[in-house]
Amino acid sequence: PDEQLAQAVVRGRTDGIGELIRTLLQEHAAVDILNQMLIPAMEEVGRLFDQGLLQLPFVLKSAEVMKKAVEELRPHLPREQSDRPRATLVLATVAGDVHDIGKNLVDIILSNNGFRVINLGIKVPVEQMIEAVRKHRAEALGMSGLLVKSAAVMAENMYALESSGLNVPVLLGGAALTPEFVENDCRPRYSAAVFYCRDAFDGLKRMKEIAAGLTAAARTTAPKESAPRRAHRISPGKVRRPPVVDPPEVPFFGCCHLTGIPAEEIYRFLDDETVIRARWALRRGRQPPEEWRKRIEQEAIPRLQRLKEEYARPGRLRARAAYGYFPCRAEGDELLILLSGEDQPLRLRFPRQQHPPFRAIPDFFREDRDVVAMMVVTVGQEMVDDCARLREADAYQDYFLLHGFAVELTDALAEFVHWHIRREMGIGEPPRTPREYAAQKYRGSRYAFGYSACPDLSMNRVCCRLLEAERIGISLTEHYMLVPEYSTSALVAHHPQARYFNVEKSNER
Repeated sequence: PDEQLAQAVVRGRTDGIGELIRTLLQEHAAVDILNQMLIPAMEEVGRLFDQGLLQLPFVLKSAEVMKKAVEELRPHLPREQSDRPRATLVLATVAGDVHDIGKNLVDIILSNNGFRVINLGIKVPVEQMIEAVRKHRAEALGMSGLLVKSAAVMAENMYALESSGLNVPVLLGGAALTPEFVENDCRPRYSAAVFYCRDAFDGLKRMKEIAAGLTAAARTTAPKESAPRRAHRISPGKVRRPPVVDPPEVPFFGCCHLTGIPAEEIYRFLDDETVIRARWALRRGRQPPEEWRKRIEQEAIPRLQRLKEEYARPGRLRARAAYGYFPCRAEGDELLILLSGEDQPLRLRFPRQQHPPFRAIPDFFREDRDVVAMMVVTVGQEMVDDCARLREADAYQDYFLLHGFAVELTDALAEFVHWHIRREMGIGEPPRTPREYAAQKYRGSRYAFGYSACPDLSMNRVCCRLLEAERIGISLTEHYMLVPEYSTSALVAHHPQARYFNVEKSNER
């Protein structure tokens, strides 16, 4: 039975787990089942994940088994063993950020490996984090965030942690972070240890070290102010602007709203392979090719098809969009939006690459008069609520898969609206595959606010005001992130040479 239990955890089999635990309790103490069977089994899951032999959705299924097994054991554990975790981590998504999937994955993995996690949720100010660390006597603090703005908030939070006198290790993670940013912009501002965590298992590794006393709480060197990095002023003669093109004719100026968008229309722009490989992290890794292909064909593709069918049912998906066209002109690094009845234009300033071709978004617009489109879309609060219900029910794998589907569905909805805009501008293209749309096999580009080419999230405020986004149920956080979570916005350039590009690294993506 002990080997059966280990295999149930590693293979993610929940059926019969209660009966198996009850059988083991006849011959083993509950504390031994926990420490000598369950925790080593979860450690084996982590090892297989690190080696590329097990993908994240199946890790989460193992966590479901672990959760059920521990719940079955809990009444039989000595009270001090039941109540005493290996260590406590206070965990939060930083102020202004509504994204929580990464944070929740850390919570799931750590809490099912014997750690206590105080999950403070999203949009958490640093003062609340400090208070929670002290209240719960936590051994560490974890911060998560998705966009560039969130990374900057983390760096600022380090000053507050230092001023408060806190002296616990800090774990930082999120899509916007890099090891270099943590090393150069976060670590110098705080006396205690600061770690970059690539994923949930990186966080687990660090927490094990902290629990074992292998991580010093404080560094030997004092924090220091990191030197500000300023962009150099680029000589106008160095900027290679694309050739001027005539602005397209647009059917109206102002905004328009789309509601009741059928799921089937959005699915035309949904790349199944991106959902499976990128959002669901189902990459082959070191798995034998035949075994991996079998998993994709027998598990992943049917799961995706069931989700598509579910959200194509009447009333299940409330996809909405707002878009519009506005006269504009370029002026250096700024795009000036010319509004009827306004004395002064709206000025949007964009960062410029520091190396050739010294690109900035206004380069794709004329300096006399042009037209810009803006858009904001959402698949609705309902999908956010569906994800929350799954997580609260400890259906970790279903939660993760639905979240990945919802994120990619939001992007597919944005592709649909962008396609609609190109058609109205008269620059449409023949039918494309979802993969071709993802590769920008069309004219122009849409630049999402908060990412490299236009990182200033406050532009969401301008976009939402111009498009009257509140009429389709979209609002903003205090740091200008969109609510509901599964929403995205963008500025659309029609120029044939407009493509995604990276400002920091200067090379086009």
